[in-house]
Amino acid sequence: MDVGSASGFLTFEMEKRGASVVSFDIVSAGDWSFVPFVHPDFDPQDLVKELETHIGKIKNAYWYAHRIFKSKAKAYYGDIYNIPH
Repeated sequence: MDVGSASGFLTFEMEKRGASVVSFDIVSAGDWSFVPFVHPDFDPQDLVKELETHIGKIKNAYWYAHRIFKSKAKAYYGDIYNIPH
């Protein structure tokens, strides 16, 4: 299982070495757990908005590589603290 698979580098490398892999990642940037900065100008909502643009690109990279490598990995998106059986 590749938890926090992002672009899938570890997923596809494990698969290349013979593993049957399940990728698991967050649904959206709002699900991202991060440590807030102490700086008074830090706005967590601004960070979530910025991350949201990157999440889509990272997911696209995963699915592009999945297709190119002819991967059989299964991908699930959800809450990292509540992974289903």
